Amino acid sequence: MKRGGTWHKVSKAYRLAHPFCERCGALAEEVHHLIPWRANDRASRYDWENLRAVCKRCHCEIEGRTPPPDKDVSDGARYPLGQQSFFRGASRVPSRAGRRRPPRW
Repeated sequence: MKRGGTWHKVSKAYRLAHPFCERCGALAEEVHHLIPWRANDRASRYDWENLRAVCKRCHCEIEGRTPPPDKDVSDGARYPLGQQSFFRGASRVPSRAGRRRPPRW
């Protein structure tokens, strides 16, 4: 898909509204189309009901591509704030209150 223009704005707005991967809870870096868009179907490209915020690893798994290697978890790059302490051995699991349940794809 072409980078820039309307899609870039829609993707950025969707990721701002949904900052975490809707599949695993990591920081969302990309936006996935549930129903793949077609050149003649512009409506499904930008419809938020057809989009899901995902991390690169989940997007690769969904699309059937080889996922990128994991980053070092100590820098917190792969995990949102709140989960960092959990992965560093904290005794308490971070709260998921207020978050929507990830969809089953």
